[in-house]
This record gives sequence, structure tokens and C-alpha cells, in this order.
Amino acid sequence: MTIYTHKHHIIPRHMGGSDDPSNLVELSIEDHAQAHLDLYEKYGYEQDLVAHRMLLGQIDRAEAIKVLQKAPKSERWKQTMSKRMTGEDNPQYGKPTSDKQKEAVGKSAKERFTGVPKNYKVINPVMYGKDNPRSRVVIADGVQYETLRSACDAHGLKNHNAGAYRIKSDKWDWRYED
Repeated sequence: MTIYTHKHHIIPRHMGGSDDPSNLVELSIEDHAQAHLDLYEKYGYEQDLVAHRMLLGQIDRAEAIKVLQKAPKSERWKQTMSKRMTGEDNPQYGKPTSDKQKEAVGKSAKERFTGVPKNYKVINPVMYGKDNPRSRVVIADGVQYETLRSACDAHGLKNHNAGAYRIKSDKWDWRYED
């Protein structure tokens, strides 16, 4: 019977360990998985839990990458990236920036921080309110409103779904005008 072994980093590379032979040990697949689980329980790094699950065949490489991309970044990682992007280490250091590039960066930042997506479409304002060809007159508690939205606003309802519910229900005197 053949027993397959893996090389395990005693101090994982994500924690600053090296590929030096003194930092490597051969373990069976099961022991390797357990070693990563032990590291996860001791230090709490998501990379060790992902390695544990991969070694047990619970997730594949693509899924592991997705999990790690969504995981919160460690302070060590943040400091490394910050240092990498300052001064002469920054790939843009010393390169001139055109006005067009500055404008594109500003637009991208505005979209990112205001939540306005790149493919945002301006909706024709004529489609809102009473000018919308699909809007209907609503009678709410004996008062006529041009739209369901205006009836909801007048009665302090937060969204039109509450008004639509009142129209369908027999509990309230709400209806569309015929």
C-alpha cells in the first residue's frame, strides 16, 4: 500500500515562513489537513481553514480562491500592500499623468464611492408620477390621488407595496378609480 505524503510548511508562507528545508516536514494527506486545522484553531487565519478543506476534498482550487478573495485582509497584508505602493515601489512613480487619465480615475472613484454603477442609465423622468402612462388614479379613504405613490406619501406609507396591499385587501377603503 502506497502512502502519499505532502510537504508541509511548519510556519506557513502566509505567516512569513520560507521554503527552507528546516521549515518543511513530510506529512500524510490526513495529517497535513489536521496540521492546517490546528493552525487555524490556534491563529485564526482563513488560509489554513481553506487548505484544510482543500486537502479533504471539500472544495476545489477555484472555490478556495473565491473564499480567500472575500476573506478580510490581515493587518500584515495591508501593511505590505501599503509599503509596496509608496514612493519608488509604486508602479506609477515618476510617470506623467495625462488630464484624460486623471479624469478617468476621478470618474471611477466617484462611481465606486457613490454607488452609481458604470452602466447606469438615466431613466426618462416623464415615466415617473402622473406622467407615467401606466399610472392609475387611486381613491384612498374617500380622497382621490393621481398616483399610488402620492396616496402612500399622504398616508405615511414607506413604499408603494403597502398601498398596493391596501387596494387588494378588504380591510381598507382603498381602490383604483374605474
